[in-house]
Amino acid sequence: MPYKFTASSLVRVNIKPIFGRAFFNLYILFFEIFFMWDCMVAFSTWVENNSGQIQILIAGGAIYLAWLGYKKVLEQIEISNTQTETTNEQIISLNNERVADLKINLLSEINNQIKQLVKLERGYESVSREIESIKTVFIKRFPQHIALVDDAEAQYKIASEKNTPKLKQRITELRTLSNSVFHNEVDAKFLEESLQLIFKKNEPINIAELEYDRVQQSLSKVNEAILHR
Repeated sequence: MPYKFTASSLVRVNIKPIFGRAFFNLYILFFEIFFMWDCMVAFSTWVENNSGQIQILIAGGAIYLAWLGYKKVLEQIEISNTQTETTNEQIISLNNERVADLKINLLSEINNQIKQLVKLERGYESVSREIESIKTVFIKRFPQHIALVDDAEAQYKIASEKNTPKLKQRITELRTLSNSVFHNEVDAKFLEESLQLIFKKNEPINIAELEYDRVQQSLSKVNEAILHR
């Protein structure tokens, strides 16, 4: 006899599978919650039993992190020191270049002044010999113009007695300064001050040159007298 479907049989057929799946899902959910709870309880028990080891691990991790931070600080300090050293080296290099330039300028100026002073000193010596030679000639051949020679000689003696010692002293001072600068370590301030000083002390040289030129002018008058005798 064939099976006859009714409304009640349809309800029974459709509801049973639905309630079966819902119950199964609920069972799985409870099982997962129970498993998670059991894990939490087990973990809590493990933590409680191994609290000392865990604290050691935490302390070790903290020490390691602190060491990493300290290492980073050391690296930054090293970078800063390297930059500072580089800057200092650049400053020292620039200062050394300036000192070298000043030293060259000072030694060059000293050398020029010494040459000028020696030339003047020898010029005074040559004038002395020239006057003696002219005087001998004038006494014999131009006695009427001997007064011109006497005037030039008197002017020369005054200028020579006044300036020759100063020239010798100045040459000695400059040579001493040159040796000191050349053979010793000196700073930029000393070189700058020395340059200013030797320029200020040029006045005796200028006076010696001026009076030397006057003596030469007197000798020129003597020579003109010879030419127009």
